[in-house]
Amino acid sequence: MGSRAARKRRNRLNGLLDMCATGGSPEVERLMVAECRGAFIRSRERVLGVGERMSGFFHCQEKKRAVSRDITAIRDFSGKTVEGDDILPVFHEFYSKLYAKDTAVSEEIQILF
Repeated sequence: MGSRAARKRRNRLNGLLDMCATGGSPEVERLMVAECRGAFIRSRERVLGVGERMSGFFHCQEKKRAVSRDITAIRDFSGKTVEGDDILPVFHEFYSKLYAKDTAVSEEIQILF
């Protein structure tokens, strides 16, 4: 009997912690659940029970992984470092030149490889 009561208290506490983290917003709660599902898929973990959540350790690991995979800066064809929203046009220019109808690879692209 004691373990059932402890489990109920633990579930209630987890619910309150989630509510504090989300501010009680159902939209934020939905996003957190989606993020947890994505983490389970990426880490090839198996969901054992309904409503089971990712532990804090794995949540932090997933956040670190997501941040580390972001591209924060890149060099354009002139050699200048580009950051922020200006990165997208540099990628567009690179791949436009790379996959252009002209089959000869330009000298500026060959330098990058």
